[in-house]
Amino acid sequence: MPKIVFDADALIKLARAGILPQVTGAFDCHATRVVQREAVDAGKAKMYEDALRIEDEIGRGRIRVHAISAPKTEESGELGTGELTALSLFARIGADAIASDDRKFLSKLERDGIPFVTPTQLLVALWKSGKISRKSAARGLEGLRHFVPEHSYKNALNQIGGIEQ
Repeated sequence: MPKIVFDADALIKLARAGILPQVTGAFDCHATRVVQREAVDAGKAKMYEDALRIEDEIGRGRIRVHAISAPKTEESGELGTGELTALSLFARIGADAIASDDRKFLSKLERDGIPFVTPTQLLVALWKSGKISRKSAARGLEGLRHFVPEHSYKNALNQIGGIEQ
């Protein structure tokens, strides 16, 4: 089972789309306490339903939360604390990829040759592996549509073969 470290952006988008349980059931999911605070604590304070969904997955042990300190680097101005701790966790646990949809973070990961996956790519991977049906994948993509770049949505939709009627 691939080991994936999540930032808050990816967790929030997957929860809002209603597909987080499918993702956490198919991958070995990890996050930092900072990411938990960003995605759950701050979201609950604003009464966001997605924060409760993420908290539920953490409570079920399907997302493991790690206490990681953010490194002090020159790049800290470029990235937020959640992204910096996700990078540290990725290295510490030998993860396979980082899940994010934050453009700045993805650019850094790409520059540094660190494997990453976006929420739409996770959904396509679930479908390709047979863990969800094409209909469920299309429904999940529709849930993500307003939260991800249009090109990401269209690429994923093409990969799964469109939306079933």
